[in-house]
Amino acid sequence: MDRCLSHLNILSNHLDRLSERSGHSFNQRSVYLSPICSSFSTPYSPLKRMSLHTQPTTTPLPMEEGQTVYGNYELVRSFTPPSSTVPIQKWRSTKTGLSVTWAGVPGPIVNGTFTVPTEIFDDTGRPHTLEHLIFLGSSSYPYKGILDNLANKSFADGTNAWTDNDHTAYTISCAGGEGFLKLLPVYIDHILYPTLTKESFVTEVHHVNEKGENAGVVYAEMQARENGSGDLMALKMQRIMYPQSNAYRSETGGLMGALRDLTVEKIKEYHSSLYLPHNLHLLITGSSCPLPSLLHTLNEIVEPYILSKTPSFPPADWKRPFLETSTKEPVEWSSEEKEEVVEFLEADESVGEVQIGFEGVKRENLIDNLAIDVLTTYLTDSPIAPLNKEFVEIPEPLCTSIDLYTSNRVAVNELAFYLSDVPAEQLDKMSGMVKKVLQNIVKEGIDMERMGMVFRREKRQTLHNLEAKPEGIIDAAVISDLLYGNPNGEDLQESHNFMRHYDELESWTSTDWSAFLDKYLASAPSITVIGKPSAALATKVETAEKERIKQQRKDLGEDGLRQKGEELKAAKAANDREIPKEILESFQIPNVNSISWIPVETAVNDGKVSKKGQVQECIAFDGENLPFFIHFSHLQSNFLTLNVYLSTADLPADLRPYASLWQDSFFSLPIKRANGSELSHEDVINQLNDQTVQYYTDYGCAGAFQDLLRIQIKVEKHQYGSTIAWIRDLIWGSTFVKDRLEVTIAKLVQELPQQKRDGSSVARSVSERMIMDEGKSTSVANGLLRQLEFLPEVATRLKDDPESVIRDLEKFREIITAPRNLRVAVSGDILNLSEPRSSWLKNFKALPKSELGAVPWSKDALSPLGKAPSKSAVLVTLPSIEGSYSNHTAKGVVGWDHPDLPSLEVTKAVLNALESYLWKYIRGAGFAYGCGVTLSIESGTVGFYVYRSPDAFKAFEEGARVIRGLADETIKLDSNIVEAAKSSLVFAYAQKEKSLSSACSLAFNNEVLKRSSSRDLLSRMQSVTKSEILGALRKYILPIFDPASSVVACTSAPGKAEEIANSFETFGYAVERRVLSGLGGDDEDSGSESGSDMSYSDESVSGSESESE
Repeated sequence: MDRCLSHLNILSNHLDRLSERSGHSFNQRSVYLSPICSSFSTPYSPLKRMSLHTQPTTTPLPMEEGQTVYGNYELVRSFTPPSSTVPIQKWRSTKTGLSVTWAGVPGPIVNGTFTVPTEIFDDTGRPHTLEHLIFLGSSSYPYKGILDNLANKSFADGTNAWTDNDHTAYTISCAGGEGFLKLLPVYIDHILYPTLTKESFVTEVHHVNEKGENAGVVYAEMQARENGSGDLMALKMQRIMYPQSNAYRSETGGLMGALRDLTVEKIKEYHSSLYLPHNLHLLITGSSCPLPSLLHTLNEIVEPYILSKTPSFPPADWKRPFLETSTKEPVEWSSEEKEEVVEFLEADESVGEVQIGFEGVKRENLIDNLAIDVLTTYLTDSPIAPLNKEFVEIPEPLCTSIDLYTSNRVAVNELAFYLSDVPAEQLDKMSGMVKKVLQNIVKEGIDMERMGMVFRREKRQTLHNLEAKPEGIIDAAVISDLLYGNPNGEDLQESHNFMRHYDELESWTSTDWSAFLDKYLASAPSITVIGKPSAALATKVETAEKERIKQQRKDLGEDGLRQKGEELKAAKAANDREIPKEILESFQIPNVNSISWIPVETAVNDGKVSKKGQVQECIAFDGENLPFFIHFSHLQSNFLTLNVYLSTADLPADLRPYASLWQDSFFSLPIKRANGSELSHEDVINQLNDQTVQYYTDYGCAGAFQDLLRIQIKVEKHQYGSTIAWIRDLIWGSTFVKDRLEVTIAKLVQELPQQKRDGSSVARSVSERMIMDEGKSTSVANGLLRQLEFLPEVATRLKDDPESVIRDLEKFREIITAPRNLRVAVSGDILNLSEPRSSWLKNFKALPKSELGAVPWSKDALSPLGKAPSKSAVLVTLPSIEGSYSNHTAKGVVGWDHPDLPSLEVTKAVLNALESYLWKYIRGAGFAYGCGVTLSIESGTVGFYVYRSPDAFKAFEEGARVIRGLADETIKLDSNIVEAAKSSLVFAYAQKEKSLSSACSLAFNNEVLKRSSSRDLLSRMQSVTKSEILGALRKYILPIFDPASSVVACTSAPGKAEEIANSFETFGYAVERRVLSGLGGDDEDSGSESGSDMSYSDESVSGSESESE
């Protein structure tokens, strides 16, 4: 795990962890997660309402150096962090109390994070429900979806938000500053002055429908998460740690029972108490939004509007959340060990989870908090870290990962170990074993040689992140400062003194570290929460829910049910009022030329290619051509990124499934170096950690070309030559030894039950295996379904006949590392490298010259069903989920030069836009939490997915109705939505080169893999007409909803599976019902041409056999 953000990563790590497990609409930009919007209803009168999206009529005044006042705003703090070039300034309005921090991060993207500290002492979920309702209309813009419509016209891709235990944050990212500044006042209006109508509450939060069932976007979201292991364990830990007078005890997302009793009046009350200008902070990162322009917009538009609505700040009885409430009172920790068990839904009861909580370090003690972060790295960061060696890197793992997390709190932070995939028989022993190992480390002392390596790497990573992605560091620091820091900004500035804090810690001795470890972890009292899988719980939950619904229907009676249906219908009608066109048309799309694109100069090692430029000349003068392909991208940086791409096109079918094993063991095998020295796997890991910023392996490039294996190593530029030598020795010098392979395979096998719990991932895996031939596709051969069979089989072979496995891996390596399959990409300060090309020749001169093989495209690995999708549907029952997910596939276009691609891309953007057709008719009506159209240009397929739905078929059916309506023009294609979609595509393409490193990656992708220009495609998309969109929709999208030209993969909870299967069959599909078998299932056929002999068994079969089998 990368902890390069040091102690500022405490918050961002916590957000990452919560985003995976608590479902409160976290900041993960995905069509089916977060951007929360929906409904409203009051008459609009443009003459009576203030237009906030007009630009100021005056020009921003230039700012002089040292200026401390700009209109109503006074400078609170100004600094540039040491070792960084990004200036940071914090300002506060003397009139409204609104505060803003600006950071001049270079690049085309401007990011806004608007944060409100949100303290709550119950489980009603008001912070979370309010997060959703904010997007449903504002005082001056009282229309559902208007914010996202305007955002899409601002070179953005909609809006986003997340809710955590102590704050709610609203986000927007735009390409360039012009659109951002136009949208900013509108966004602030939504946050401070939302409409919060009863109608919007009914559809977005909770309602009872005419069938007596509970529904609503928030309710469905929490229903899908409430019985998950992460949510259950986190809530149990909060309950044990904190008393009722402490807000951290609360479930801010909302428990279903509390959501059923919640009213919009209670949400309004909560909003009025906390959503106040002086409790709102704006963070803007991006040099494309100049500070004078930002402050000018706030002074000229935002300030007058706020003062017209709320003239007095702050209220006399105002108390700062957390710092001036009962939450600040010290929590008395028991000196006794505590342990609780919670059950979660899971048919496979072989592995569970363990969380061990501790009282942490005082929040304001930055040095000790950094020490916790460094100690976490020392204990858990690699295969040779003490806790990993003891529990993970063993032939029979006691868990597949162990990590230590810190959560910021007002007085004392929380610490918690989280252990994943613990064997069921070990669940109740793990806490004691962890404590015993920690106590042994204290007794034996800290290895200061290794601790020195940890410090050196932490410093490198921090410096790299300050250069490559400073907005992440700044965002975490600003939110923490807003919640708990001194209003004068001194804590914010001090938190950025990274190197000074590291220097202070480096003076600690082994004794100091041992005492610190003993105080906070080894001898400290702890709270253990065990997550225990339960197959019986699924039946219990399903039965209880059916009984509750039955009683609810009885209580409502026929008249009550009819009334509920009418209320829902009326709410939908009110929410779906059309946004007046004059508002949308008055919001002008910014000029594309206003975006500051990042220029990247490239070169190649290929005498046949005629490239010009300074970088190409530099390469041409440095030695002779190499026997393999290298692409160079130049940028000003202190770091170099070396990517090696290995084609798997030549692999035979039986070797393809080895890719995951090869990748997972790549950096942790013993090697023999070219100089004759031999290194153990521990030596390899130690030396790599001491010389690199990061290293990893994965598939593909930028989400495409998944049949390329990628090796990436990032280093300081003076390590260039030695890193090339490492790449050579890691690829060809590693030794496949039984004991290391056993450890790797054991971890991979033990992770499988957890992967089977994810309904979305399983549906996607089933879909891929239906349309792809895994004998030709390495990525599919290493997907969940094939690995369920393959890994247990290889684990057995490794015990009985290890040489056969080692021979296979050696053959695998021999094939993928042949020069014809080798491509290298180097990005960094190429012009200041003394030997950019000849350094490779020194290390790779023994390779024979060979003609470069073609880049493998997934279109060449389609199964017969993938080449001609028709009628086949597979439904997998998963007891671990509540709800359903589906993936639908039809034929699309192949290649980035296809003439229909621009119109198809715009069509996808139109359909997927927030508050556009699919969002409005499917999510807005409660059919699913998310849905969207997908496009794979490499495979030549198009798709439609349904995410987290009570009934995936109904969501699909509604999608079919909408697409047919657009196709036959009974649903009109709105010109404003089309223009907004084109605008959002500008952001999507600017996001691909938001930083220097991403711009280099895009250059390699365009020039080497796609052989197509992204900006040329973007230009062509801007000229697409409405008729071309309709043509693409009829030709490519409509067939997704026709059984004759599409296939379906679906996962469902047991209680709904039969109904969904029957519905798809009635629609025209031949449906196969399946359940995932145990590991290494032996009941499936083998030798399928299409590779669809999935590791699941027949549950019941409707209709004929699938064409994929």
